[in-house]
Amino acid sequence: MIEKLISEEKGKACRRQKIVMAGFSQGGAIALQTALRYPERLAGVLALSTYLPLAGSLQSERSPANQGIPIFMAHGSYDDIIPLRRGEESRKAARGRRLPRRVARVPDAAFRCAPRKSPTWRPFLRASSDAE
Repeated sequence: MIEKLISEEKGKACRRQKIVMAGFSQGGAIALQTALRYPERLAGVLALSTYLPLAGSLQSERSPANQGIPIFMAHGSYDDIIPLRRGEESRKAARGRRLPRRVARVPDAAFRCAPRKSPTWRPFLRASSDAE
Protein backbone atom coordinates (compact mmCIF):
# COMPACT_ATOMS: atom_id res chain seq x y z
CA MET A 1 0.00 0.00 0.00
CA ILE A 2 2.77 2.46 0.93
CA GLU A 3 4.68 1.53 -2.22
CA LYS A 4 1.55 2.38 -4.21
CA LEU A 5 1.40 5.84 -2.60
CA ILE A 6 5.06 6.44 -3.51
CA SER A 7 4.30 5.44 -7.10
CA GLU A 8 1.32 7.81 -7.19
CA GLU A 9 3.50 10.69 -5.98
CA LYS A 10 6.11 9.88 -8.62
CA GLY A 11 3.28 10.00 -11.18
CA LYS A 12 2.52 13.58 -10.08
CA ALA A 13 5.98 14.68 -11.25
CA CYS A 14 7.43 14.29 -7.77
CA ARG A 15 10.84 12.69 -8.01
CA ARG A 16 11.22 9.76 -5.63
CA GLN A 17 14.54 11.25 -4.49
CA LYS A 18 12.50 14.06 -2.93
CA ILE A 19 10.15 11.77 -0.98
CA VAL A 20 10.69 11.65 2.78
CA MET A 21 8.85 8.86 4.58
CA ALA A 22 7.55 10.23 7.87
CA GLY A 23 5.47 8.93 10.72
CA PHE A 24 4.62 9.11 14.40
CA SER A 25 4.37 5.98 16.55
CA GLN A 26 3.18 3.05 14.40
CA GLY A 27 3.35 5.35 11.38
CA GLY A 28 7.05 5.85 12.12
CA ALA A 29 7.52 2.08 12.31
CA ILE A 30 5.85 1.73 8.91
CA ALA A 31 8.03 4.53 7.50
CA LEU A 32 11.24 2.86 8.72
CA GLN A 33 10.13 -0.61 7.63
CA THR A 34 9.16 0.57 4.15
CA ALA A 35 11.94 3.05 3.38
CA LEU A 36 14.81 0.81 4.41
CA ARG A 37 13.51 -1.97 2.17
CA TYR A 38 12.19 0.15 -0.72
CA PRO A 39 14.01 -0.73 -3.99
CA GLU A 40 14.51 2.86 -5.23
CA ARG A 41 16.32 5.76 -3.55
CA LEU A 42 14.23 7.97 -1.26
CA ALA A 43 15.20 11.30 0.34
CA GLY A 44 15.00 10.25 3.99
CA VAL A 45 12.99 9.04 6.97
CA LEU A 46 11.52 11.15 9.77
CA ALA A 47 10.42 8.82 12.59
CA LEU A 48 8.92 10.22 15.81
CA SER A 49 8.28 8.24 19.02
CA THR A 50 8.73 4.94 17.26
CA TYR A 51 10.95 1.92 16.77
CA LEU A 52 12.50 -0.13 13.96
CA PRO A 53 10.29 -3.18 13.37
CA LEU A 54 11.82 -6.50 12.33
CA ALA A 55 15.32 -5.20 12.97
CA GLY A 56 16.67 -8.74 12.95
CA SER A 57 15.73 -9.29 9.31
CA LEU A 58 16.87 -5.87 8.07
CA GLN A 59 20.34 -7.07 7.10
CA SER A 60 18.98 -9.56 4.58
CA GLU A 61 16.00 -7.45 3.43
CA ARG A 62 17.38 -3.93 3.19
CA SER A 63 17.59 -2.23 -0.16
CA PRO A 64 21.03 -1.20 -1.42
CA ALA A 65 19.34 1.91 -2.86
CA ASN A 66 18.50 3.14 0.65
CA GLN A 67 21.48 1.83 2.57
CA GLY A 68 22.74 5.35 3.26
CA ILE A 69 19.36 7.04 3.61
CA PRO A 70 19.28 9.94 6.10
CA ILE A 71 17.21 9.03 9.17
CA PHE A 72 15.99 11.45 11.82
CA MET A 73 14.51 9.83 14.92
CA ALA A 74 13.14 11.74 17.89
CA HIS A 75 11.55 10.37 21.03
CA GLY A 76 9.96 11.96 24.07
CA SER A 77 11.86 11.23 27.26
CA TYR A 78 8.55 10.59 29.09
CA ASP A 79 6.81 8.51 26.40
CA ASP A 80 4.68 5.94 28.26
CA ILE A 81 3.32 4.22 25.13
CA ILE A 82 6.52 3.38 23.25
CA PRO A 83 9.31 3.64 25.81
CA LEU A 84 12.41 5.65 24.97
CA ARG A 85 14.33 2.37 25.39
CA ARG A 86 12.65 0.99 22.21
CA GLY A 87 13.78 4.05 20.26
CA GLU A 88 17.32 3.69 21.64
CA GLU A 89 17.39 -0.01 20.66
CA SER A 90 16.28 0.96 17.16
CA ARG A 91 19.05 3.52 16.88
CA LYS A 92 21.59 0.88 17.91
CA ALA A 93 20.16 -1.54 15.34
CA ALA A 94 20.43 1.12 12.64
CA ARG A 95 23.99 1.94 13.68
CA GLY A 96 24.91 -1.76 13.62
CA ARG A 97 23.81 -1.91 10.00
CA ARG A 98 25.81 1.17 9.01
CA LEU A 99 22.71 3.24 8.40
CA PRO A 100 23.31 6.93 9.05
CA ARG A 101 20.82 8.46 11.42
CA ARG A 102 20.05 11.70 13.14
CA VAL A 103 18.92 11.37 16.72
CA ALA A 104 17.08 13.76 19.02
CA ARG A 105 15.70 13.28 22.49
CA VAL A 106 12.79 15.55 23.28
CA PRO A 107 13.05 16.38 26.98
CA ASP A 108 9.89 16.62 29.06
CA ALA A 109 7.77 15.23 26.22
CA ALA A 110 5.33 12.36 26.51
CA PHE A 111 3.70 10.33 23.73
CA ARG A 112 2.56 13.02 21.33
CA CYS A 113 3.66 14.75 18.22
CA ALA A 114 4.39 18.29 19.33
CA PRO A 115 4.38 20.78 16.45
CA ARG A 116 6.10 23.33 18.68
CA LYS A 117 9.10 20.99 18.67
CA SER A 118 9.22 21.00 14.84
CA PRO A 119 12.20 23.36 14.60
CA THR A 120 14.24 20.33 15.70
CA TRP A 121 13.36 18.37 12.57
CA ARG A 122 12.61 21.13 10.06
CA PRO A 123 16.27 21.48 9.01
CA PHE A 124 16.40 17.72 8.39
CA LEU A 125 13.35 17.91 6.11
CA ARG A 126 14.77 20.86 4.22
CA ALA A 127 18.15 19.18 3.74
CA SER A 128 16.54 15.89 2.68
CA SER A 129 14.22 17.49 0.16
CA ASP A 130 16.98 19.73 -1.22
CA ALA A 131 19.39 16.82 -1.75
CA GLU A 132 19.73 15.49 -5.26
